[in-house]
Amino acid sequence: VRAHGRPDARGGSYIFAPEGTPVVAMRGGTVTAVGHNSGPGGNWVQIAGDDGQQYYYAHLRDSPNAVRGQAVRAGYPLGAVGTTGNARGTPPHLHIGVGRTISIGTGPMGGIGVDYDAVAALQQLLGGR
Repeated sequence: VRAHGRPDARGGSYIFAPEGTPVVAMRGGTVTAVGHNSGPGGNWVQIAGDDGQQYYYAHLRDSPNAVRGQAVRAGYPLGAVGTTGNARGTPPHLHIGVGRTISIGTGPMGGIGVDYDAVAALQQLLGGR
């Protein structure tokens, strides 16, 4: 796990995995937005976590298995790793952003969490990978 785009962009990361690898909610909360082949994230979902953080999952292979306003628990299946949006032509991966808010746009700061070190949290969760 490394920072998305540039070293100081620690609010998000790419997690590379084979296409079709299941993507599940990291935390429980409420789905606040869903994109179906829209924008740079392609197929994506954003969740307001019950811990006060926002969670953004992008480049899902298919339309997300969630609708706006839906309550989800940690481990809820959101979709599968893919290459939609601006990830076309790249190896399959999950773009994850975690933070107080999620920055909008493309480039190294797009789709990452604000005011949160998601990279350190992911490294701890994944055992330092």
